[in-house]
This record gives sequence, C-alpha cells and structure tokens, in this order.
Amino acid sequence: MGIFSKLLTKKITLQFNPLWVFVIFCLISIYSVLGVAAYKFYKLITQGGASTSVPTALGLSETKLWNLVNNWETEKGYEPYESYEPLCKFTEYVVSNQSLWTDENINTLKPDFPYSNFSINTATDYEYEEAVLDGWLKNPTTLKSLTDYFKYSCVKCKNNNCVQTFVNLPSTQPSNVVSSEADPFIDCVSAEDQCKGQSAKMRKSECSSGLYTCCIYANGQGEYILKSLCGGRGGSGSSNNRIPVTMPHNGMLFYCDADKVDEIKSASSLIVSSNSSYKSCLDQVEQGTDSCVNSCRGSTDSLNCIDHCYDDPVTGATARNKSCYDSASPYSSSWRYLIDHYCN
Repeated sequence: MGIFSKLLTKKITLQFNPLWVFVIFCLISIYSVLGVAAYKFYKLITQGGASTSVPTALGLSETKLWNLVNNWETEKGYEPYESYEPLCKFTEYVVSNQSLWTDENINTLKPDFPYSNFSINTATDYEYEEAVLDGWLKNPTTLKSLTDYFKYSCVKCKNNNCVQTFVNLPSTQPSNVVSSEADPFIDCVSAEDQCKGQSAKMRKSECSSGLYTCCIYANGQGEYILKSLCGGRGGSGSSNNRIPVTMPHNGMLFYCDADKVDEIKSASSLIVSSNSSYKSCLDQVEQGTDSCVNSCRGSTDSLNCIDHCYDDPVTGATARNKSCYDSASPYSSSWRYLIDHYCN
C-alpha cells in the first residue's frame, strides 16, 4: 500500500508539472502566430498583394472606390465617368441581391430604362477598395468594361462586396426614366419586316408613339432605334454618310463616317491582338509572382519577402502588371479617339 501511494503521488506530480504547462502555452502561441501568417499569406495571394489601407469595420466605401476608378480613368487618358441616378438605383438593387451574381444570371441583369450599351463588374469578399480595383484591372473581362466606351457609371458596395455598372444612353433620352406601375417599361417590338424580331425597352405609353422606328440602311438592313438617331446614322431619308459598323474587339455597334470605317475597324482589330498579348503578359507575371512567393517559404522574414514579390518597383507584380497595361493601352486609346470624333 505504501508503494502504491508513492506511485500515485508521482503520477499526480507529473500531470501538473509546470514544465508541461509552459510547453502547452508555447505550442498554442506558435499555432496562433502561424494562423495569422497563413491568413495574411492567403490575402496576399487572393487580393493581389499587401495594402497599406486600413479596412473599415463598416465595409467597403463606394465613394472611395468610385474616386479610385475615376482617378485611374483620368490617369490613362480616359474621360471620368458621370453618375446617373436611374443606373445607381439599378446598381443598388444588384449589390443588395448577391444571389443573382451567378454565371447564369449576371449576364441577364439589365437596367429597366432605355440604353444602347451596358456592362457590369462585381467584386466579392474584399477588404480594401484598392484591392477591388486591382482585381478588376488584372481580369481581362472586367478590364474591358473599364476601357470600353461608356459615359455613365455607378458604384455601390455592401459589406465587403461591390458592383460597378456602365451604360451608354440613346442620344434622346425620355425625361422621366423611372418606371412606374401605371406606365411600366416593356419590350416594344418592331412591326416592320426589316426589323422583325427586334425590340427596344421603353414605356408602355411610348411604344405606339413613334419614339422608335425601323431605320433602313442602304444595304437594305434595318435597325429598331430612336427616330432622332435614324437620320444621323445614314438611315432612309438621310444625306449623312455614316454607316453601321460592328467592332471586332467587343461586338458593339457604332455608326461611323464611311471614309473612316476601315481605319476604325483596323484599330478595333488591333485591340483584339493587344488583348491577347495583354492576357499572356499577365499570365507570365502571375507565374513569376507565384514562383517568387514560393521561394519565400522557409524565409526568416517571409511576409516582407512576399511584399517584395508584389511591391518591388521593378520586378514586383504591381509594376509588371502596369507595364503589361501600358503596352496594350495605346491601342484602346487610338480606337476611342476615332470613336469620339467619327462615330456615334
């Protein structure tokens, strides 16, 4: 019995040995540090590098993101976007219904007012406004929205998600574009054979008012557009020499001076090849950045090493992405100059 008592006392002493408490505390501390480092590493990879911004507890700021986008547009030689209230109401609806942001639904979301062209960019689960813009610039699809010809735009954010919409309006816009139950917007279908199957979104009361017409061109093709645009686009009864041109790089339809059509289509085709080169350039940057980040593993200062992979002014991902864009942007600028001066 005496031997058993000694063994029991020894066992209890081992269980509550302060050394074991210290070891457990150290393991928990190491685990916590590694967890924080892993989270920062994940954010660096998924959101394009470290940011000096401080995330707000209230979520992303749509005003700050709007200013960042317009500042970028101005720096690249583009006109800053103008805000348009009906578009902002639509954008508010989209950002408040994230369940609609699926591959099947996102391309079907359209404003309920007359427009000629429309596009939309979305961003999910970002901490910083700068990271949102950086993500859009690195994605060829969202970058296309930012570099295509759009006059009006709107940015709305909810929590850590943001939406930016882009739209061009017909040259003659109904004075009151907000839909109402008494006079809702509908798809008004053309009755003329040359425009059979074509439609335009307008108020129910305007559908029979002659606001839109089937504009017939010299080649016999027709387009259902605002009557005020038909004469200026070389339609029937017009002396203007502008003809319809579909742009190779984005499929958008413009009406351009006949003697400039070849030059404009050539500029658009150059964008196609430059977009391909731009995407290839971004892929090379991404591969190089991944290789740099992987080499930081095991480094005594891994986070600073990773920052260097993104922020080095010469070899960093940010600088190289900018170089990719600078090589491609002159083609878009040339095309946009021609569109501004010789098309509508």
